Amino acid sequence: MSGAVVLNADVARQVGDDGYEVQADLTGPSALALRTRGRIGDDLALALVLQGQLQGALINPLIEPSNVQGLIRLTGAVEGPPSIEVLRLSVALEDGRFLQPNAAIAFEGINGEAQINGLDAQVNLSGLSRQGGRGTIAGAISLRGDQQADLTVSVEDFTVRQPSLFDALVSGSVSVVGPLSNGALVRGDVLVEEAEIRIPNSPLARAGFGLQGLRHIGESAASRQTRTAAGIASGTRNGRAPIPLRLDLTMRAPGRVFVRGRGLDAEMGGTLRLGGTLSDVVPSGSFGLIRGRLDLLGNRFNLTDGSASMIGDFMPIVSLVATTESDGVTTSVMLSGPANEPEISFNSVPELPQDEVLARLVFRRSLTTLSPFQAAQLALSVATLTGRAENSILDRTRQAMGLDDLDFTVDDEGNTAVRAGRYIGEQVYTDLSVDSTGRSEVTINLDLTPNVTLRGRVDTDGRSGVGIFFERDY
Repeated sequence: MSGAVVLNADVARQVGDDGYEVQADLTGPSALALRTRGRIGDDLALALVLQGQLQGALINPLIEPSNVQGLIRLTGAVEGPPSIEVLRLSVALEDGRFLQPNAAIAFEGINGEAQINGLDAQVNLSGLSRQGGRGTIAGAISLRGDQQADLTVSVEDFTVRQPSLFDALVSGSVSVVGPLSNGALVRGDVLVEEAEIRIPNSPLARAGFGLQGLRHIGESAASRQTRTAAGIASGTRNGRAPIPLRLDLTMRAPGRVFVRGRGLDAEMGGTLRLGGTLSDVVPSGSFGLIRGRLDLLGNRFNLTDGSASMIGDFMPIVSLVATTESDGVTTSVMLSGPANEPEISFNSVPELPQDEVLARLVFRRSLTTLSPFQAAQLALSVATLTGRAENSILDRTRQAMGLDDLDFTVDDEGNTAVRAGRYIGEQVYTDLSVDSTGRSEVTINLDLTPNVTLRGRVDTDGRSGVGIFFERDY
């Protein structure tokens, strides 16, 4: 915000006095209002009291492309020879907002304070993310040169989201050490409490709307400046290119990473490392299968192997395999490729044509023996796997009820059952199963270590059981 800055000052000296009494008021745009009262001695020693306020937007040109909004209040004093080192200042921000556009970070309701002693500052801020969760920043920042920092940044239930592809809920603390204006390092471990990777059904969801190769012809200077500040155009500020924060983060997810869509419902766990910079994040890591299934025309295939990897960008590369056996033929279906457009393949031992493999997967019989109605069902199953079918009612019901798992099954005798599962703690998973005869069963899984699980169950017939299971992928 531009505008005139006005200084009104009154300097007075009494006869025989050894200094001057000073009263000064500075006003300007962005609610700038600073008041100074005190004394300046003949030896230039300062004894001044400071009080005032300004809008955070006044400092935005210094921190582009970041953006700060909110009222900043300050009080302080200057005691001693004229030097910045004798400045003591308390700064408070109330109900502020912060935006980092090129990293999709936005906080509001920010409250906090900073204690400035000369060119050293101790800060303590907290705020709410617009996508969900809370964040805090505490530590020291030097106002000299390249702004050396030693900060701790903590997040609680912080939501990381890429629309139509994934949501993640993370908590943890990281350090920010080094020069803020010259690529400080962000390092630490955070816990992924829960994440969901969605395999979209609609081709529109996969296509995106980015305009590749777009050129701006006759662009005005104001438009160019806006795009540069937003991080969507190359450019320099103050004669040099900005250097974003460097990343060395580890995201640990022992479980509750769900991959869903196209009849798939799988839970995974693993570790993801984030490198690169804040404006160009480079993820690497993978998640391994914990449990999962593939539903195809009422048939249930338990997943036997699977992974979801991120290498170089945030588009997960999935590889999931479901296998079954019928009449001496082992058949499997594999989902592999980018999560927004995976490829489907069918295999068998001994080797058979893919349409024959699919017929055996769905109907447990040869393709040549299918009825016309069964052939139509087979076509529908292909549409489900290739993403041309809508989300299932089962999936929408699971989301509405806030469950981690919801499943309907049919046994060989035609009896139906419903099973609902949910995490009730970081390491405790429970599910309830009720069949059409009214019999129910409750199962609890307690993950003692990443490889050892304690499982217990009890049903309405009074039967119960407890077991310890060791599982490890090779």
